[in-house]
Amino acid sequence: MSKPRLDRIPWAVLGWGRAGGGRAAGVVSVWAGWERWMLKRHPSLPARSGGLLRYRVERHRGPDRRLGDGTVIRRGDPIVELHFDNRALSEMRRAGRYSTWRAVRELRADLAAIASRAAAGELGPVVALHGVSLMGAAGGVLGFESVALPHDLRHAFERYFLAGLDAIYHPAGLRRLEGRVRDRWPAEVWMSAAQAEVLASKR
Repeated sequence: MSKPRLDRIPWAVLGWGRAGGGRAAGVVSVWAGWERWMLKRHPSLPARSGGLLRYRVERHRGPDRRLGDGTVIRRGDPIVELHFDNRALSEMRRAGRYSTWRAVRELRADLAAIASRAAAGELGPVVALHGVSLMGAAGGVLGFESVALPHDLRHAFERYFLAGLDAIYHPAGLRRLEGRVRDRWPAEVWMSAAQAEVLASKR
């Protein structure tokens, strides 16, 4: 069964622009502008020099959540919000240094650096690491717990925004939206600070 026509309209709008390799033009430039605004309003720090993750300390605003190791995150608890450094990832691809396994190694090193700061008390009493991604289901490779997000209007917009950003920074550009990226739904990933420290100690 084909998707409803209304569901196809937002993706068709994205097609009016051009994107790829960190560049955006036309309609897609709105995504780039929104990203710049968000980064200015919510500044983040690199996990380490040359890494693929950025982070900032925030307060948990969602419902209480219990992780697999028994850690409970309550509303208002300090958590580390993780974000992909899209420009760093794009540069890795442009330089011909990208592979899935290399990216995984870099991300593990990023997490170890953040966990070391948390263990040293540099980030305050954070209880967990958290992120939202279209690739959330792959978080288990790094030791995260993945939590599916509701299929509601709010997360539909989040999915749309993340898919547009993916198209901007990937070499395939808007062709990415013809494949699996368009069919993915955002998911949360969680890892307790204690678990992050354990993983860091094994490196």
